[in-house]
Amino acid sequence: MIWTPLPVAASLSTLLFWGVPSDSALPAVQPAPLAAAPAPAPAPFVPDGGLSADAAAAANAGAAANAAAGAISSTANVALVRATSDEQEFLTLVNQERAARGLSPLRFDPLCTQVARRHSRDMADRNYFGHESPTAGRRTPMQRYLAASGRQPQYLVVGENLFYCSMAGVERGHRSLMASEGHRRNLLDPRYEAVGVGTYTNAQGEYWVTQVFVKRRD
Repeated sequence: MIWTPLPVAASLSTLLFWGVPSDSALPAVQPAPLAAAPAPAPAPFVPDGGLSADAAAAANAGAAANAAAGAISSTANVALVRATSDEQEFLTLVNQERAARGLSPLRFDPLCTQVARRHSRDMADRNYFGHESPTAGRRTPMQRYLAASGRQPQYLVVGENLFYCSMAGVERGHRSLMASEGHRRNLLDPRYEAVGVGTYTNAQGEYWVTQVFVKRRD
């Protein structure tokens, strides 16, 4: 008999504003305090002490994607950033949902992608799951984006979706995000113009996904 563990998953969403555009009636909004998030659940137990075939395959694929993403993110030229296959699939699924509702597609944003990848890796390395990082100066999604941007825009809206699962899987992650009101609101918000998706898979096959949504006016 082959025993296949069920995946353990969790997700979070947030939305932050900076400034007000001259052509907008939106009031200035101060970011609400972020609720403490639970640590990700441990990976499911596999009886033989090793990884399941699916998890092992995911870990191998994830390691290659992590290496490629890390090499790209280390360069000073943000324009060289390219989406991995998983990141591109998330973007495609998001834009399919938006198109079905008559919304404009989100463009791929290299800077958001870098910010998203770093946060996914940070959560994995520091063993937490949440929008608030323990790293000083990069605690919130807004701080992380502005630190990476290097300049302060006149107006900025930043949204962030987080997904964790004990097994990698784009379809599973997308379905989970769409099934949650807060995450779905970010995915379908007509204000957003661009998005970056950053995935990270560790040696045990655990999977972290960060989606960073933006609208900015310089």
